[in-house]
Amino acid sequence: MDANFIMTADGGLIEVQATAEDKLLHWDQFMHRKVLADESTTDLAVIENATVVAV
Repeated sequence: MDANFIMTADGGLIEVQATAEDKLLHWDQFMHRKVLADESTTDLAVIENATVVAV
């Protein structure tokens, strides 16, 4: 599966592009990736905010 999640720092969803490629995609697999995207977006927002404050 390949998925791109465009999200805001507060968890808002702007866009999702996903493809199952050569296998069926089950919703639990999709939701797992969505959780990873949520966590990563939060981590990136913290890093970005710390960088802006440091500059």
